[in-house]
Amino acid sequence: MLNAVGNSQRLFRDFVTGPRMLANCRKKLADYDEVLATTFDFRKLSLPLFTPTVPGRFQSAADMADSNETILFETSPYGNLDAIVEHDHRVVYFYLNGRSGEEDRFGTRACWVRNLVRGPLTLSESEMKQGIPPLLPRVDCKSSEPGELPAADSLRIVWFEEGNGAALIETRGGAQETISVIPPWSGVDGFHGYASQCVHESPLCWPLPENQRLARRIANAEEFWQSFTPQSSPFLELQPRLLRAYSDLYGDVEEGNYFSIDGGKFPPRGLVRFNLESEIVLLTVGMSMCPQPATELFVENPPEFRRVELGAAIPISESLESVDAAIRSLGSLAFYPWKNWTWLGPGHSLEWARGKAVLTRNDSLVLPEFRGDPVHALWLGS
Repeated sequence: MLNAVGNSQRLFRDFVTGPRMLANCRKKLADYDEVLATTFDFRKLSLPLFTPTVPGRFQSAADMADSNETILFETSPYGNLDAIVEHDHRVVYFYLNGRSGEEDRFGTRACWVRNLVRGPLTLSESEMKQGIPPLLPRVDCKSSEPGELPAADSLRIVWFEEGNGAALIETRGGAQETISVIPPWSGVDGFHGYASQCVHESPLCWPLPENQRLARRIANAEEFWQSFTPQSSPFLELQPRLLRAYSDLYGDVEEGNYFSIDGGKFPPRGLVRFNLESEIVLLTVGMSMCPQPATELFVENPPEFRRVELGAAIPISESLESVDAAIRSLGSLAFYPWKNWTWLGPGHSLEWARGKAVLTRNDSLVLPEFRGDPVHALWLGS
């Protein structure tokens, strides 16, 4: 029986993406089955979304997509993931799919939502081998009867604040329900996501946790995104607080030494320069507005590490060209975690305009908390 379950998990993983970015992972489930991993390796994806083996039925992921109908499609605020809800008149699935240039790291993650026809007695491995979306066995469903096809206007996506997970919410008769969640730890050890209509752990999905921690996280994320309005935003709240903290240590911000580095795209970011007696200090402004992805996969206390600003000091004698290159490079690093589905923390090393740098915390720079989390300044040292 255990071998059969393991084989089904492998088939569903291959059905979704082919070889996934899973290697040497181990999980630690706590509270709402939050995964904490000590190692996490990315494998390059080389296969299409589906790997059909029946000649003439489906030739590729694109051909398979032609047989499906999209109910909902939405791009994340960060612009690097698409959320897709699809059905084939038999079953509904929720997908998160890396956009062009991002798929090698994120790939595609999928979670069963509901059967539209009566589920089978057992999971059909032959259908998965053919690239056909698998039905959840009726024994694993809250109801053995077919579910209703959700209307597009009854669904909405709530993105996790980190941008590497999302919840699917359905509104029916004035009441709203979370019907599927693909969290940041989707893809670890055979886990893909949560579904409200699932009652047993299966290769396709797990039941939604009974406690409220995940529900609170989704509600907090929705509140965060709704706080961006034409009149106000979390960035407009955080920016002056950071600049005051910087000025307390380095002096007032001189005219012309604050730069916008976001190019008019989300998330908003700035960079400030302080000309001191012997060095030039550069600091990001607003990077900590968004929590870094993946910290919860590596550390026991994610809030301590997920919000950071980056800084560096350059000798005052450096050429104008060298300083400009450092400004551009530091500005690019402010987006690095979200572009690469990773995080930056003390002891991490990276390459920037001035060569290899090792990140250390600058404890002399005390930054204000944001959304209940501490914010730390990470310094690029040699």
